[in-house]
Amino acid sequence: MRLNIVNYKAPTTVVIGSDIGISVRVNYDFPFFTRIYIGVWDLDSNIWLDYVDEQLSGTGTKEYTFRIKAPNRPGTLNLAVYAFYLEDYNWILGDKVDFTINVIRPPQRHIEEYVYLDKWTLEATTSFDLARSSDSDGNGQKDAFVFITVPPGLSKLSVMMSLEYDDDIDMRLYDPYGNLRGVSHLGIGTTERITVSNPAQGLWKLVVEEFHIGGPTAWVRLTIKGEVEVTKIEILGVTFSPTRVAPGGLIKVRVTIRNVGTTILNGKLGPNPGFKYNFYEDYGSVGYPSVRGYVRIGVDFDKRPHSVDHPYRWGLGRDLGPGEEVTVVGYLQAPPTPGRYVYWVGVVKEGVQWFKDRMGATVIEVTLPVRFRGTGFKGSKISGDGMSADIYAAPSGGWHHLSLDKTTLKYEIRNARTRRVNFKGNKIYAEGSPGSFNAGSKVILLTRAKFTVSKLSAKVMTSNSGGYNRYGTTIHLGIVLGDGSLVRLTSVKIMPGRWYTLKANVPPKYANYHLAVWMTQSLFPRNYYPVYEFTIGELKYYKPTPTPTVDYSDVEAVKNYGTSDLKIRAIYSSGGGLYSLTLLFNGHEEVKRVAGSWVKKVGDWLPLSPGNEYLISIKGVDDSAPGYSYTFKIEVAKLTGEIIETLKLKIHSS
Repeated sequence: MRLNIVNYKAPTTVVIGSDIGISVRVNYDFPFFTRIYIGVWDLDSNIWLDYVDEQLSGTGTKEYTFRIKAPNRPGTLNLAVYAFYLEDYNWILGDKVDFTINVIRPPQRHIEEYVYLDKWTLEATTSFDLARSSDSDGNGQKDAFVFITVPPGLSKLSVMMSLEYDDDIDMRLYDPYGNLRGVSHLGIGTTERITVSNPAQGLWKLVVEEFHIGGPTAWVRLTIKGEVEVTKIEILGVTFSPTRVAPGGLIKVRVTIRNVGTTILNGKLGPNPGFKYNFYEDYGSVGYPSVRGYVRIGVDFDKRPHSVDHPYRWGLGRDLGPGEEVTVVGYLQAPPTPGRYVYWVGVVKEGVQWFKDRMGATVIEVTLPVRFRGTGFKGSKISGDGMSADIYAAPSGGWHHLSLDKTTLKYEIRNARTRRVNFKGNKIYAEGSPGSFNAGSKVILLTRAKFTVSKLSAKVMTSNSGGYNRYGTTIHLGIVLGDGSLVRLTSVKIMPGRWYTLKANVPPKYANYHLAVWMTQSLFPRNYYPVYEFTIGELKYYKPTPTPTVDYSDVEAVKNYGTSDLKIRAIYSSGGGLYSLTLLFNGHEEVKRVAGSWVKKVGDWLPLSPGNEYLISIKGVDDSAPGYSYTFKIEVAKLTGEIIETLKLKIHSS
């Protein structure tokens, strides 16, 4: 096994801040795939500047190119190229080459100054006589360059220039990417200033340029200052709601903060505001682990089972600039066990520090719950805190499908002469001679029986019989009154070969009528036999139940999670409209009203021992009144009579 450096190419002199390319050619001989590590090592700072880590096999020659950056100060780079290979789990040095590179300032055509700022030196000064410089850009004005090395983490960079009383000298400041970030050109003898917020790390360039020099000299004095960013956050408000909640209920937290520091707060780490945590979840388990430098709102509480502090955290939803405010709203699930819990809020810069903690401490009472079961009725509304239920159900009814055959349907042809009719119960084919049909012609399928209904629905299709039934073909859905008159409820223009569904409400002024579907056309060929043909795929009607029933099973469940005996009762508040109404606790009648009178006393207390549960159901019969509405209170109390929970229950038909 062999790995040798046979040649390398590197410049002997470079300009500060420039890119350096180093080419290395190696010979290798490995009987099988072998891991190699070749790179450029800084002998002074003992770090890898660039390297390659790969596998080679066989015998050959390969060339690598490494890229490094020259420092921003003049000096000498003491470098080495190392070539290692891995044999029997040990790194073997195959070859090594030492060399140096001189780093110099670029050739000066005019005055160039270099200023270095770092976290220990945040202010520097320099002075020079601009009159001794030259014109670098050919505009006839003398100028000078001042290169400023800016460290990371500054919140502000400021440059102040004082000059002689009879000179007018201007400044332009460029960031490391060549973007113009500031200009100052105030006038003769005036102190010039440029300030930049949150300057990028790197080499900045200040151009000092003559506008007017009043004497043989033009001395300028520059003071360059950096300010370290200050992260400071103020919490303006914290609210937790509700403060009484059932086990497993929903708690809402609302926090408003203001950035009173000098740096932008990175607030885009999730989860976003509005996210809901289940009780045993934390920010890591939901896919948003800590990322250093991001700001989040955290909620913690006593008695928590989580292994991490402030398990519920939310991002700000956006970055927050100095002086800006943001309100973050989050949701979390209450503990499953009743008791008193203290919740509070903190603000964290992940991986750095907590700025505020134990703010807005609030006692949350997790008390005897009122848990809701699904009622199965559209229109049910149950409050998030479990303190009220609004149950709605319209009078019941149902759809009825008609059989589609000759025992149920018959046909009529009006205002037309036919030469042939084929009737199959749900399908009719009517053919006429030329000119035997007109705009008033109708081919009708109708029920033999009469009905009184509230809604109709039909599914129909027509075929392309002999090229007809294309343009102007219309299918109608309606009823046939006792005097034979047709009442059209809805229509649709159709193309052959497609199914169409027609739906319509029947006005309540009509009663005892036939249900009907009929066809009309508006184009009539003169030289061909016209055809009227259509098929009914479905015909149904909706009819309300004459005396709708109210039947809510397990509207809610009330369970005693504590260790002491409790009691429960139902209190009638107001309402009416049903012939009978019964509230049942675990299937037993506890509150009953018949024909306007209560036959079972309202307000009797029932025992609710620890661990037991009552399922509350509601049953009733409508007496065809315009509607019904009842309001009750379900109260849970200690044996001493102290009410500890109240459920407001409303049932109504509209």
